[in-house]
Amino acid sequence: MAKAFNPKPPKVLDDKQIEQLEALASFLTIPQIADFFMIAPATFKRILDRQPIAMSRYKKGKSQAIISVANSLVTKARNGDITAQIFFLKTQGGWSDKSSDLPDEKPPAAKVVIKEYDGRKPSDT
Repeated sequence: MAKAFNPKPPKVLDDKQIEQLEALASFLTIPQIADFFMIAPATFKRILDRQPIAMSRYKKGKSQAIISVANSLVTKARNGDITAQIFFLKTQGGWSDKSSDLPDEKPPAAKVVIKEYDGRKPSDT
C-alpha cells in the first residue's frame, strides 16, 4: 500500500515571533527579518499574507520607525537646520528646485526678426 503524500503545513509565526517581528520591522528589511527567523524571504512574505496579525505587527513596527525619524527631522528643521528644512519642504511641502513659480510655465519665446540684406550700406537707403 502506497503512502499518501503529506505536505508540510504552512509555516506560521508563533506569538513570541510576532512580538519580535514588530521590534525587528523598525530596523530590518524583509530579507533580513527572514534571515532572523531562518526562513526564505518568499516564505516570510507568504506568512505576512496568510497571518493578518503578522502583517499588522510588521506595519506597526515600520510605522514606529518612520514616526521616530520624522519626529527627529521636524525637530531639526524647527531648530534651524537648513538641510532638514529643505528636505522636509521638498518631500512634504511640494517644493522643488525649479526656478519658475508656476510648474507648467515656460519662458516666453524670443522674437527673431530677419531682414533681407540687399548689399547696400545702411546709409545708402
